[in-house]
Amino acid sequence: MSENDIRNEERIRSEERARNLMMAALDDEISAEDRVELERHLADSKALDAEWVRLRQLKEVTRMSRIDTLPEERWTTYWRSIYNRLERGLGWILVSIGAIVLGGWGLWHAAQGLFDDPTLPLTIKIAIFALGFGSVILAVSVGREKLSAWRHDPYKEIER
Repeated sequence: MSENDIRNEERIRSEERARNLMMAALDDEISAEDRVELERHLADSKALDAEWVRLRQLKEVTRMSRIDTLPEERWTTYWRSIYNRLERGLGWILVSIGAIVLGGWGLWHAAQGLFDDPTLPLTIKIAIFALGFGSVILAVSVGREKLSAWRHDPYKEIER
């Protein structure tokens, strides 16, 4: 490793240490000796000093800002909206599960003759079941998506 590489690594470690000290100072969790070390780093580097000024300004701005509280009626609307979305999401999950189970059951009964055939290899039986069950799941998913897209289509009332 060359001397330049060693100096570069030392500089990087020193800057990293300085940044850690800056964070500790911003949080008022810095000891007196660490404060002296930080001041030395800041005196040695204009870039670190400029970064320190920006960080202190940022902390001051965030300390002075405050969050406006919402009126009670807005909170009621918010929670009603959350409840409606959860309720509809659960409804769609249950409808999807029901459609998948019924579709799989119908598929099973439709293909029962194939599954009872002892000459058909097990892998083919599993592949047929996977294909059919996957098709049912995709049909339910695509159907639900198409229904949702149709309901929310802003152009459905426009005649072409």
